Amino acid sequence: MRAGAIILISVFIINLTLVSCQSDFGDLQFDKLNFDLNNGSQKNSDDIMDKGPVKGGTLNLFSTFPDTLNPLLTKNAYVSDFLSFVYEGLVTLDKKQQPMPLLSDKWAVSPDGLIWNFHIRDGVTWSDGEALTAKDAEFTFDFILNTNVDSVYKKQLKNISTFAAVDSSNFKIVLLRPNSFTAEMMTFPILPAHLRNDLYETADFKPVGTGPFKLDKYLKEKSVTLKRNDTWWYINAREDKSSEIMFMDEIRIKLYKSDDDAINAFQVYEIDAAGISMDDIKKYTSRTDMIIKKYPSREFEFLAFNLHNPVFADISVRKAVAAAIDRQKIVNDILDGYATISDIPIHPDSWLSEGLKRIPADFKEYKIPKDILLEGGWKEKESGFYKIFDGINKKLEIELLVNNNNNRRILVAERISRQLQEAGLAAKVTRLPWSDLYRLIDTGKFDMVYTGCRITQAPDVSFLYSSSYLPASLPVQNNIGRNIAGYDSMEANTLIELLYSQIDSDKEINTLSNFKNVIDSDLPYIGLFFLDNALIYRKNVRGKIEPYVWEKYHDITGWYLPDLQ
Repeated sequence: MRAGAIILISVFIINLTLVSCQSDFGDLQFDKLNFDLNNGSQKNSDDIMDKGPVKGGTLNLFSTFPDTLNPLLTKNAYVSDFLSFVYEGLVTLDKKQQPMPLLSDKWAVSPDGLIWNFHIRDGVTWSDGEALTAKDAEFTFDFILNTNVDSVYKKQLKNISTFAAVDSSNFKIVLLRPNSFTAEMMTFPILPAHLRNDLYETADFKPVGTGPFKLDKYLKEKSVTLKRNDTWWYINAREDKSSEIMFMDEIRIKLYKSDDDAINAFQVYEIDAAGISMDDIKKYTSRTDMIIKKYPSREFEFLAFNLHNPVFADISVRKAVAAAIDRQKIVNDILDGYATISDIPIHPDSWLSEGLKRIPADFKEYKIPKDILLEGGWKEKESGFYKIFDGINKKLEIELLVNNNNNRRILVAERISRQLQEAGLAAKVTRLPWSDLYRLIDTGKFDMVYTGCRITQAPDVSFLYSSSYLPASLPVQNNIGRNIAGYDSMEANTLIELLYSQIDSDKEINTLSNFKNVIDSDLPYIGLFFLDNALIYRKNVRGKIEPYVWEKYHDITGWYLPDLQ
């Protein structure tokens, strides 16, 4: 049983899930050097005398000015990143999106999927010496759900009916609806109940956590210094004590007014590592003093059909469009390979992606687009394809909407339009401001739209293919993270309900596979890809550096700083 099993911890530092985007660094020019972006190895780099892990040193990161140091209230993704070294959640996610024990060492769920019990790990203390108990989890939930608190994590708790610390070691949650992915949603930071009064004084809030680092000093608009927490519970809790961990003395987060200021500091070696978005990766491939490691991000992009339009409610049109689009060529030619093709909004590295049937040859089993239309009752004339709907002879003309403030999306949309035209389908691209795009989507006055959304840390398909199974499963900022196609399938809805009610992982994979078969057949959307992100770092940073979507700074306690020679 996946959710109830005791799983050995393999990752330690949580990467909090906020709605803020990665920074957008400015254009930079560097000396030419080739990098292997698939494994992050650096070619032709200067030699570095690395005799293995060494103790000591300061790792320099950056953040824009903090809005607060309370991890439940910050809206700043950079602040969230560095506070993940101080705070921990009940659960963390590994690379495959599997929930792994952290402050909770095991959990169990009732047969009906409604009651969850999280056992609090013994022997964990806060950085001020107080013991961690289930009361801390109860307090954190109370704090998030307080009507006066504006926390990005509030939506993750909307499916909870009641919660309580049963005793010092057990925390019970009762759900409104079964959710087999409840553990995946328990990654947010747990706060100490004994600092209750300080939590509401956000301007002067002083972090006290259970993580591998603790706050040393905060110089407003200058820096935040985190010192190694030598009483971190994992040092003694780990099974293999033969190798050392916790090499660096401290992490210094230098504070800047803007992203541009931060990247200028990066150029003069004031910063050692940073996360970048897909649009910025190629700006750094010529840099001689850093390594780049890319990974699929949470940004899923797709095409949505308007199923309320009789032309696009015709499955032959949707299949013809799908057959005309070459996604791999788009990824190679326009995105420089920095994306992973995906049919549905399940992360490509997720354990749920394993065993899913993929449409072979990029929808080519749908044959030639023109043949699909002819088989679907369309008539080809010199001016295009025509078909009668409700007594009206309609011409197939495809207008693809895209937001006009994203040059990358415009290029992709133009390429899709060209591929459709080359297949004999009349198509054009219309660029619109977000406000106009939303209005046309809301009023159902569109043919196709190219857009995207940021997936949550718990696998979810309901938001795009049905009404959302869970209350507000996506953040408010994901305005297009909803069923804009107007897709309504009883079979798909039944499978979504089943997916959330099953706890056994094999059954979940089988259910999702069956769901995807339905989606492949109905094609309410054409999934395009997940964009890549990357971690860039100077070659003076060493260790097992393996960033992934849920933990950009994965296993940072194993990083070290050898001397450069």
